[in-house]
Amino acid sequence: MRPNWNLDMLRSKCYSHSMTNTVSHFFINSREDEDSIVVRVNGEAAFLDRKKELEAFDRLAKSGIADKLLAIFKNGLVMKPIKGSTLHRDTVKDKNVSTLVAKAMAQMHKNTKLLPSETEPALIKTIN
Repeated sequence: MRPNWNLDMLRSKCYSHSMTNTVSHFFINSREDEDSIVVRVNGEAAFLDRKKELEAFDRLAKSGIADKLLAIFKNGLVMKPIKGSTLHRDTVKDKNVSTLVAKAMAQMHKNTKLLPSETEPALIKTIN
């Protein structure tokens, strides 16, 4: 992925070992490095449609909402890190934060039209 990297200097940070994914960030100097990458290894998640998820990533990239995925492999993907911070119970209550989230969501929905299959809840159907 990064042939110019000195592997002796490679560092990583694991963000999650959840039920559905393991996400790790790889970099040389810092996580803010322009060429750092995020690798997500998919876990088993019967309720997720990974094909539809990849199609959504592609549409978001074409709309300018997200960067294009760097690589896709059988059970995961490689992408550039997304700059930002995780929302928590207290941060979503902050009016400035909630306004920024609402604006970003509105922009995403304005620039990325839903497919007919995305107009109804899918998770509820899967669980039932």
